[in-house]
Amino acid sequence: MKPPRTGLRLALTVAGFAIGLTAVVALGLGATPPGPSPMPSEAAAGATATVPPPATETAAPTPTVSCRRDPGTVPPSLASDPCPTAVLAVELAVATVRLPISRMVIEPGPLFCDVIWEGYGTPRPCRGAATQPGQFMHAYVVFRGTDKVAVVMLGLDLPDSGSDPHATRPPWNTTLVAVGIPPAGWVMP
Repeated sequence: MKPPRTGLRLALTVAGFAIGLTAVVALGLGATPPGPSPMPSEAAAGATATVPPPATETAAPTPTVSCRRDPGTVPPSLASDPCPTAVLAVELAVATVRLPISRMVIEPGPLFCDVIWEGYGTPRPCRGAATQPGQFMHAYVVFRGTDKVAVVMLGLDLPDSGSDPHATRPPWNTTLVAVGIPPAGWVMP
């Protein structure tokens, strides 16, 4: 004959299981859906989560970009397309203006003799510095919601020997030359 405690033990085990299951279900119904939890260091620092913009907001239209590379013969280290990196460099140079870009025109060559509004008026006679093809570019940037135009110079620090076939294009150095309303009659290239 089995001792009567076995039935009691089985009944207590089933009851404990039922109570535990009920507690889990009850807690699950009142819980919020799982989401990203902050790292301990983020919670301690008081960081907040980034909230995506509402679905009703639309992204700003993509700016129109025109970029012409130097038509001259360039050294092997400058043979790759300069435009992708030039566009990024100009965007970074005008980021301080804090206005959305509407249009960007990037032209080969420097702005000689402090003439920043290229093609406007009668240029005074001057001699530009000797430059290597592909070493300089300049850009005009039009912003949405304003008549202001930014003028940016781009230049490359070239190695002493431009004939190294293994040399790669160095990064652009940029200068934000001006941000203002161009003179009346100036036409963007």
